[in-house]
Amino acid sequence: MSEDLLKIFSNCIGITSDSRKVKAGYIFLAYPGHYQDGRNYIQDALKKGASYIFYEPQNFETDLHQLNFIPITNLKNQVSIIASEFYNYPSKKIEVIGVTGTNGKTTVVGWLQQALTLLNKKSAWIGTLGYGDSKKINNTLNTTPDAIVIQEIINQYVSKKYSFMAMEVSSHAIQQKRIEAVNFGAKILTNVSRDHLDYHSSLQEYQKIKKSFFASNASKFYVINADDEIGKQIIKEKNVKIISYGLRNNADLVARNIVYDKSTTFDLIFRNKKYHVSCNFFGAHNISNLLSVITTLIGYQFNIDEIIHCVGKLKPICGRLERVFLKQAENTNIFLDYAHTPDALEKVLLALKETFAKKIILVFGCGGDRDPGKRKEMGIIASKLADHIIVTSDNPRSENPAQIMLHIVSAITTPYVMIENRSEAIKRAMQLINHDNILLIAGKGHEEYQEIEGKKIPYSDRETVLKILKKNGTT
Repeated sequence: MSEDLLKIFSNCIGITSDSRKVKAGYIFLAYPGHYQDGRNYIQDALKKGASYIFYEPQNFETDLHQLNFIPITNLKNQVSIIASEFYNYPSKKIEVIGVTGTNGKTTVVGWLQQALTLLNKKSAWIGTLGYGDSKKINNTLNTTPDAIVIQEIINQYVSKKYSFMAMEVSSHAIQQKRIEAVNFGAKILTNVSRDHLDYHSSLQEYQKIKKSFFASNASKFYVINADDEIGKQIIKEKNVKIISYGLRNNADLVARNIVYDKSTTFDLIFRNKKYHVSCNFFGAHNISNLLSVITTLIGYQFNIDEIIHCVGKLKPICGRLERVFLKQAENTNIFLDYAHTPDALEKVLLALKETFAKKIILVFGCGGDRDPGKRKEMGIIASKLADHIIVTSDNPRSENPAQIMLHIVSAITTPYVMIENRSEAIKRAMQLINHDNILLIAGKGHEEYQEIEGKKIPYSDRETVLKILKKNGTT
């Protein structure tokens, strides 16, 4: 850090790239973004008392040349570094565990935070559900927040003497360099399948971005899924410390003899020793997620018997194969899941089939303004694995929900029903429930809104189900 920057930072109380958050004594970072150009809000920041303006000089003419105006070329890609310096490199004072992959990030991060807490380590998390610890979760806008917010959050928990921070790392965050200055003690790969092709130019580009997260050798170790094709490539290419896990292929940690009953049990094979594991989750994808957690904790030298004991106490993650019921009717087989990619939908449907051996009623849709190619893929998967299909609206955003639904059903080869209103679709599905079937409502999981024509309208799959159960007098 230059002496000039040190002096500036010492005279300021905050830093932001959002002009709405500027207060007296703040540094405002102004640069072109995806939707807005922050340089258009410099005057707003000054009116609110910004002490300094760091701005991108390229393609920007200004007659403002005060001493508190600092031009920084390629500012957008340096925000993480600047924010880290402002907060005095907080990620070097706490163990940050980065979790990337198409599916499973939220579950792995949540279970890591729970397990570390059970192992008497103060720990927090950052991800799709927000950021916080076992006591309180705060909302965030993105799976991985912006570069400044990340550093601010990490600094908060450093000041509270936390030992660990588990963080979801999205492909957007990697490409946009939001995590550039985060010092990761460990990095985890869950899996890589099709997603975000509305943002990335191709599946190959998306895979390349995910792999780039593991390009640096700065971390203590990597935890890699040996069952995943990209995982196999990373294991083959890297010469840093890698601890692998898997269900099918040879790996450092392997799960064998999986039995789904009232609880799930399996044999964990590690260093030629067998350990019996019991947990409260079902589905191969969840066992894989759980293995990544166990592997990471082993990497941090926790006792394996203590780890296994903690695993039995882990709780479900909100909106991830979450069973919804009234206290008077705990056997109601209604599940919510965030599955919104072809791979995630397939894994959740398979998990339900393997565990319950019942017919499946499926309610799902696809988001608007996102990769349209996955709509038909999800329709094909629904045809293969669901017995009753109700296609509905998800988050249509600026698109016509009816058109999105037509894209989906064009690939469905079994009988289906289309009901655009999501609440009505769920109501219809719940009328079909009996002892021989179960209901999966996929796509939104924990979300408490529907995004329609640029507005987030309050809505919750969970609350919709509970309202119908109460109205029906389920006992």
